[in-house]
Amino acid sequence: MPERDEWVEESVAGCQLGHVKRTQRLMVMAGYMLDCPELSLPKQNVEWSDVKAAYRLCDREEVNLNAVAECHWQRVGQTSPGVHLLTSDTTDIDEYTHRATTGLGMLGDGQGRGLQLHSRLAVETSTSVVEGLAASKVFYRKPAPKQKMRAQRLNRPREVSLWGDVVEQAGSPPAGSQWVHVFDRGGDNFESMCHIVVQRNDWVIRASKLNRKVLQASSKQLPSGEHGDEAPSPKMPLAAC
Repeated sequence: MPERDEWVEESVAGCQLGHVKRTQRLMVMAGYMLDCPELSLPKQNVEWSDVKAAYRLCDREEVNLNAVAECHWQRVGQTSPGVHLLTSDTTDIDEYTHRATTGLGMLGDGQGRGLQLHSRLAVETSTSVVEGLAASKVFYRKPAPKQKMRAQRLNRPREVSLWGDVVEQAGSPPAGSQWVHVFDRGGDNFESMCHIVVQRNDWVIRASKLNRKVLQASSKQLPSGEHGDEAPSPKMPLAAC
């Protein structure tokens, strides 16, 4: 399977896991995962020896998200000239049934236990081809501290910062490429927009509050919903994306 092997070589072969045999094992695992991504790890690996080797690899401290995905992120970041959408969303990975697992964060209303994976998927707009993940961050949600000063609450790790963190991780586009970050309401904050501007990117963000006032060039203030109705059409043909 040339395409499968080519993807594994480009996205995995350069991973630095502390030993060449770990990288080789990761390449084997990646190939099995591409063959049947819907199956569990024991069912993806053909032989029992492969299953044990996969678990041993995952148990290594050197094998983490950044080490495994760095090569893939770099490859996806070398986008071709043109417009590319970087769409973001958060996936809740629920590990509620794994009661012995420690260090997990809260999910949902606080009853769930697990982690949140915040990913950025790159799509080439002229062809609608999914290019891969441009960046990913793991977040462990903690309960908000009680009876703390406002400054103390703001200084703690906040989920809203995830959006800006992933923008920084993705970085700036290569020459000739335009990156447009697509956010849901969670990305509608000044901090995220500042990160996007610094990285020379553009954005499309779903507004979280339509009653906020927008100051127009004429010094007239309008609710953001009404301002959007009067805004000129975008130069980029988003509808065609």
